[in-house]
Amino acid sequence: MKQLNRKARLIPFVTTSIVVDLALFFVLLPVWFFTGLTQFLGPFLAFVLFAKWFIQSTKGQHKTALPQPLSWLVFIFLLSALVSSLFIQESYWIPMFIRNYIMTISAYLILFVTYNSVKDRSDIQRIFWAWGAMAVTASLIGILVAGGLIPYRNIMTAPITAILPEQMGQSEYYSSIVSISLGDRIHLFGALVRRVSSVFPYQNIFAAALIMIIPFQFFLYKHSAGWRRLLIGLSIPLLSVNLLLTYSRGALLAIVLSFPLFLYLGRKSLNRRTQFRIVMSGMALFVLGMCLFALFGSSLIKKINPESANIRKFIVVKSIESWKESPLFGWGTQRNIDVAGGWEDRPFKIIPALGSHSQFLSLLYRYGLVGLALFLLIYAAVFRELTRAAEDSPRDVFWRDLIRFCGWAFAANLIHSVFIDMDFDVVVLFMIWMNWALILKVRTMSKQERETSF
Repeated sequence: MKQLNRKARLIPFVTTSIVVDLALFFVLLPVWFFTGLTQFLGPFLAFVLFAKWFIQSTKGQHKTALPQPLSWLVFIFLLSALVSSLFIQESYWIPMFIRNYIMTISAYLILFVTYNSVKDRSDIQRIFWAWGAMAVTASLIGILVAGGLIPYRNIMTAPITAILPEQMGQSEYYSSIVSISLGDRIHLFGALVRRVSSVFPYQNIFAAALIMIIPFQFFLYKHSAGWRRLLIGLSIPLLSVNLLLTYSRGALLAIVLSFPLFLYLGRKSLNRRTQFRIVMSGMALFVLGMCLFALFGSSLIKKINPESANIRKFIVVKSIESWKESPLFGWGTQRNIDVAGGWEDRPFKIIPALGSHSQFLSLLYRYGLVGLALFLLIYAAVFRELTRAAEDSPRDVFWRDLIRFCGWAFAANLIHSVFIDMDFDVVVLFMIWMNWALILKVRTMSKQERETSF
């Protein structure tokens, strides 16, 4: 009996399955956030889970598969990034290059272990429930912040500062991690309101997580019953309210403009003509949205944050000017705007580094045209598999819905990436790549389930 109890004992991240380990990482986000561990634990966990999978596979417990052509594209992208590192001008940016490089490797490892560990619909639902639990906890904190019921700015210093090197703790990036804040104040239509970030580094990052999780909450709602369905039904408006409380214009625009792809993926068949229509319709909606945002969004931006539009425009213009000096491979990392251009007459007191405020601008500035093109090919590979899965049109409604909701989250993230840098936060980055893993695996899982059912 004692031996049976020992075998049945589960130790988190040790004897638990990789899917459970992934779920625990997200569910326990508040713990990681308040201790300052999130951005350090994420990459560490990715390497640990990969090692765990490797050990299990050597014992014959698993078969390993590499999703192609994405794996080759990531490998070539990483080589290209190393070439870009040769163009780094200021030595103090080298640690940030190493951080970004490790984050990309970690994201791929998470995709790899997700692709190889998720076997059936129960694994998928476990991941979605973990994301939902994380979002609900963050949203409840967000409601307390917005209602003025708890402190929200510089409420504490993360305990991890006790072991961080002093120089690292003084950098702008890591100071934002170790100085715990749950939101900020902005002027909105003449009133001072609280803009919620909850257990995420910034408001836009919180919004990026929400616009990916909300589609999957709808998915779970459709495929749940009883008290589970009730809980999910209550969570959807809670998450939606918090999305509004982030005041992230890009996120709101993204989740709306991405919805047509969800509708298209629901069609029973997707021939080449339909795929072409999807792409063209999406591009048309995106261009239309950008035009409407340019025409009518400026006045709203000024009411929400007077300097926001001007800072973004300033960053884009100056980043492009600096990028032209190293167009093929970029500068390896961001650069201080004063060092790169010597613009002492800048009109703002505080301004982000060059190559920020957009995932695509960041890729272009860091890794040049070569790096940006390779990353766009990675997006294209995922989208190609998404349309293939939709074209196969699985008979089971679960898999058909999974394709549609994964596609919605994929498109929402892609559009939102125009406005923010997604690899700033490891939690959002892992969610993105895990969603890609599910898209790449859905055809295989539905086929295996169909074969075993006979």
